[in-house]
Parts: sequence; C-alpha cells; structure tokens
Amino acid sequence: MALGPTRDVVLLESTAEVLASDALPEDTGAAFAAKLGWDPRGRDAWVFLSFRPHRILAWREVCRSGS
Repeated sequence: MALGPTRDVVLLESTAEVLASDALPEDTGAAFAAKLGWDPRGRDAWVFLSFRPHRILAWREVCRSGS
C-alpha cells in the first residue's frame, strides 16, 4: 500500500485481512463512525480492511534551493 502524493510517499508492505461489515470490534467501529461521520457497519456491500505492516518505507522530495 502506498500513502501520500508521489513526491512524499509512505510505502507499507503488509498482510491484509478482510473483515465483514458486522465483524469489526465495537470500539473500533464507533471510532471509525465518529471520525468519518457515517457508519457502514451492518451493510452487506461494505467490508473493512485490516493491514498488519511488515516493512515501512518513507521518503520526501529532495528540496534544492538556489538552483
């Protein structure tokens, strides 16, 4: 999985687990709903993805001044 724009990237090598919309732990589901303002739990068409990183790489664009 890659996060961020193309010049400032975080790359995660991970294992992903698919959780049915009603299989998310209650406290995690409540935090998700509170943060995003909507709650997809209990909807058959939705799933949650849980990522367990094995390796994380991060880099930023090189800034060159005076050129």
